[in-house]
Amino acid sequence: MMRLIKTLFVLFGLLSYPLTVLAQNMFKTVADTPVYAQILGENRQVAMLSDGFFFSAAEDNSIASEAVTIQFGNETASVKKDSVRQEDGAKSAVEKNQDLSGYIITTKPTALYDRIADNTVKIATLEPQLRYPFVSKQPDNKGTFWYQVNLADRTLYMKESDVQADNGIPIVMYHHVLLDQENKKYRNTPTTVSRDALRFQFRTINELGFKIIRLSELEKYLHGNINLPSKVAVLTFDDGLKSVYRYAYPLLKQFGFHASLFVITSRIQPTPQDWAPDSLQFLSVSEYQSMKDHTDLQSHSHAMHHYQNFKPAAPQNDYQTLYIDLIRSKQELAKLDAQPQYFAYPFGAYSDDYLKAVTNTGFSMALTTKWGKVQFGDNPLLLKRVYFMSDSSKQKIAAILGNE
Repeated sequence: MMRLIKTLFVLFGLLSYPLTVLAQNMFKTVADTPVYAQILGENRQVAMLSDGFFFSAAEDNSIASEAVTIQFGNETASVKKDSVRQEDGAKSAVEKNQDLSGYIITTKPTALYDRIADNTVKIATLEPQLRYPFVSKQPDNKGTFWYQVNLADRTLYMKESDVQADNGIPIVMYHHVLLDQENKKYRNTPTTVSRDALRFQFRTINELGFKIIRLSELEKYLHGNINLPSKVAVLTFDDGLKSVYRYAYPLLKQFGFHASLFVITSRIQPTPQDWAPDSLQFLSVSEYQSMKDHTDLQSHSHAMHHYQNFKPAAPQNDYQTLYIDLIRSKQELAKLDAQPQYFAYPFGAYSDDYLKAVTNTGFSMALTTKWGKVQFGDNPLLLKRVYFMSDSSKQKIAAILGNE
């Protein structure tokens, strides 16, 4: 069953830019022309079109508009209208939505060419630190590989040696946070991190230039619906422990980060508990509500987070039991004004019935505890995660998050 699900996702997961062919008005740059796009809310230069670059607009542009909108990656960008001219009477048959095969990472200004040939001329440049979709990879007659990409609805090419293959986006997994001096019972467990180590890890993520994105943005990445920079990561906290409110939430605010909290809904407390670091305490209704500015709430089951016969209980239950538990978790989270779309398997354990129940209760992505990054083409119901240890160095964190 799981093999079938993965096969179907791969077959239908080759995403397309539309299969129609449209006749569109053509423009031509009259000088080297910068291209600007919104990347995670930041308007930044993302490319340069060389003088004499022919292109079509992505949409009708009004006479009063100061910019021309063009296709850029999975979304759109703009060029200033005074740097281009419309080619009167010239129209182009533009093929929309060719298959998307994956992403590349630009680490330097990256030349784009209009064909694969020894004497090809650079006609555009992508800026560094972009994650850009490609259509295919193909060799020339000398065995050099090139990526085919779309820019301004033109088919262009870049050398494989000029870019990195995208090795995926890390989802960082956390559980419990304690001060070193109060951690007497959980010091040797990999799911517990010290508050000082967490601060160091957040600071390192920031210093390395990573942007924290939400799971909804990761989902768009999997579906080819968003432009992202090269350095992004997702933060998650499993179980819904009180220590997240006490120690992690202030750090999320300090660094301006956002995290998804995966909640065991049967353990939500009606009122806050007095702090007791020697036991596992769970978050209350008011504590969840007070963290809304830097967190979202997702499901970690209602009552499946326990062991049965020395094994995770959930995979030992039948489909109907799992389905009812997932519905109940959604109902409980709705009481906190949450609309969960994502699920994390208790202890990372799953079965065919669990995948089916997750799908049929409306979850669009589900997270495991298997090590790895999320790559284009991955089964959205079996996403991997990474984690840091309390003593992870800056170099170790960089290696885990990096694209190498």
